[in-house]
Amino acid sequence: MNLREVAVTRSNAVRAWLLALSPAWLLVGGWVVFVVFSYPGYLSYNSIEQFGEMRSGVYSDRYSPVMTMLWSLIETVLAGPQSMLLLQSGLFLFGLSAILRRVLTPRAAAITASCVLLFPPVFSPMAVIWPEPMMVGALLAAVGCALQPDRRWLAGSACALVLAISCRPEVLAVAALLATLVAVRKRVALASVVAAALVTLGAHWILVDRDTGAWETNLMVPDVLGTLKRAKVDAAEIESSLAGLGVVKGPELVEHVRKLHFDPFPMMNGPMRVLDPPTADEIDDLARDWRHVIAAHPGAYAKTRYNFSKQLLGKNDEPIFDDFGDKDHLAVLHHRASKSDLQVGYQAVAHALEFLYRPWLWILIGIAAFLRVRERTIRFVIASGWLWALTMCVLAPIPEYRFVHWTVVTSAIGLATWIARRRWPA
Repeated sequence: MNLREVAVTRSNAVRAWLLALSPAWLLVGGWVVFVVFSYPGYLSYNSIEQFGEMRSGVYSDRYSPVMTMLWSLIETVLAGPQSMLLLQSGLFLFGLSAILRRVLTPRAAAITASCVLLFPPVFSPMAVIWPEPMMVGALLAAVGCALQPDRRWLAGSACALVLAISCRPEVLAVAALLATLVAVRKRVALASVVAAALVTLGAHWILVDRDTGAWETNLMVPDVLGTLKRAKVDAAEIESSLAGLGVVKGPELVEHVRKLHFDPFPMMNGPMRVLDPPTADEIDDLARDWRHVIAAHPGAYAKTRYNFSKQLLGKNDEPIFDDFGDKDHLAVLHHRASKSDLQVGYQAVAHALEFLYRPWLWILIGIAAFLRVRERTIRFVIASGWLWALTMCVLAPIPEYRFVHWTVVTSAIGLATWIARRRWPA
């Protein structure tokens, strides 16, 4: 037997072995591959801060308190960020497989779900410990559980929905749309979403030890200063528009406002700051100023959000995050990690495909998939991605790729379903 025959024989043996695997084992295999290429989970500055809150037991409203509490509970079994990595990827993979079983065979659903998770534009945010990928995984799990014929799965769907809303409260409209997919009556669907929102609000009130007004600050400060920038007001109007806040006064105030971009951090920190970070007692003043500025300059506000949306849906400066976190920052948490050769290789592939990290491109792909895929379930999922993109164009605090990750994921699901239906006809 020559070398070619040996290769063919072994290839056929591997193919036969793969075909013999059950859908469950195919899902586990996809999960293992994902973990191998992302273990123990990438960490940004915000991830490390939430990690610290989990370890200290003092929760703030900067991060999802339900996610932080869940992290703390799992920490007793598996310490470190890898617990959240396993949770968010597991929710994603098994939730998506359950959804795809409505339109594909179990084997095709398992293969397709694994391929979507490992696809670089989907994989990259899912490998980072952030509320946004946790929201994506929880939302898919909520829909997947609700679609099960056994009604006992509804409890799991409700828990996943609470986790998704806690991670990003802006997902309420998307949750309501998806709930109409799985509920027999629309009133029941809307009532379930309202109930989950109330539970999330109650959990926030119980769990949060320190209110910082982070959500309002990160959204409203860029909105206010961006609107004032485009309205071309003078220093006196800037100061009056920010009444009740710690405005940095001086002749360079107008110049600083005109040089600001969409990142809220330099607006309140560093040499170009315009105002001091609002305290919890100043959040009401900030909200009042936000409403006043938008009402006084609606055109400038619309232009601000339009320019923001172009950057959010276009080419982000850093769409791929692949860092394990600053070692000095992590030292007190007794965690450190470095990249394996496999991870370095995968990230090289991800960076080579960076042209795919364009949310507007995935919106177009989603439209094409919506027209080609006739199944109601997949069409609802794709449409929820469009609704999420619209929501983030108005409410996202920073134009980063992770904030429209759900839009990319839903379009990738639509594209993968169309390909799978052609490859494995039902």
